[in-house]
Amino acid sequence: VDSEVLNNRGNEFAVTSSISSESTIEIKRSNISGNIFEEATSVWGENNKATIDIIESTINDNEAPVIFYSYGNYSDAHINISKSTISGNKVNSVLLSESGYENSHLNISDSTISSNIISSNGISTSGDNNSINIQNSILCDNITDYGGDVPGQYPLIRASNINALDVSDSNICNNQLQAIRIYGSYQTNSTASIKNSAINNNHSTASGAGIYAGQGGKATKLDLEITDSSISNNKSNSSGGGMYISAYDPLLVNLNIINTTISSNQGGQSDHYNGGGIVASRAANIAIYNSTITSNTTTGFGGGIAMVGADESASLSIENSIVADNTSAYGSGDLYGNFTVESSLIKDI
Repeated sequence: VDSEVLNNRGNEFAVTSSISSESTIEIKRSNISGNIFEEATSVWGENNKATIDIIESTINDNEAPVIFYSYGNYSDAHINISKSTISGNKVNSVLLSESGYENSHLNISDSTISSNIISSNGISTSGDNNSINIQNSILCDNITDYGGDVPGQYPLIRASNINALDVSDSNICNNQLQAIRIYGSYQTNSTASIKNSAINNNHSTASGAGIYAGQGGKATKLDLEITDSSISNNKSNSSGGGMYISAYDPLLVNLNIINTTISSNQGGQSDHYNGGGIVASRAANIAIYNSTITSNTTTGFGGGIAMVGADESASLSIENSIVADNTSAYGSGDLYGNFTVESSLIKDI
């Protein structure tokens, strides 16, 4: 498709294909705008090894349950979006979804996803050996259907039961949604990487307004590394304004934070919510290097970092870092729980 698809209304798709095995939809230098669909999507592709490519295109001001949906009945469903803008759409379900059973991948590069009204997950994929890769993109100013100033419980980026999530050189900001929610795979070990990116000014009713990371299965491992990034000014009505980490077993969730600033995040709208900057629930291994955690607040314990309900094998190590000027209603403002500190400034323990 290399054209405009404008101002349609009904139960059909603006661009549609029930793709046969190993087939592709390509939308290039096109504008899909002003379409209203009650029970359909703007772009649809289904079947084994289906691929949708969106290149140098604009998808805006549509009303549809799903903007893009690629369903791989068995495996190898792919969505690739590059140099495109998705904005001003109003959706009742996911904004962009890929749900292959396995080996399916969602790639977004050099694109903008902004000012959409979303009542469920924003960008979502689920399945074994699936992945999300976001590079050099802007994902900002998306809101819930509750209204512009009312936060939602759903995530803008939902990576569930997947093998890998990679976010680099990107800005995720000013969303009335949880920015990122990660669940590791139930079948295999998973990795997630956030590099040279800003996750700022997001607001959610869910724990972890900036990032929520959880173990997928009780026998699989999730490794999350955050490097050269900023997680700031996020607000959760629950625990973990900046980040919330949850694990069944501390040996199976590893979080490394390197050269990163976590600041001015807020956890808890009412009493006894923990962790303004970071909260680790039940168990996790957290290592922080050359980073700054400052000016975070919480209505419970641990304004900077809270290790809450963790067993004795959970660990928090801090090296060559600053943890200071964080505040909490109870206990130490900067750190709460068991931790190891080396060559760092901890102002309030």
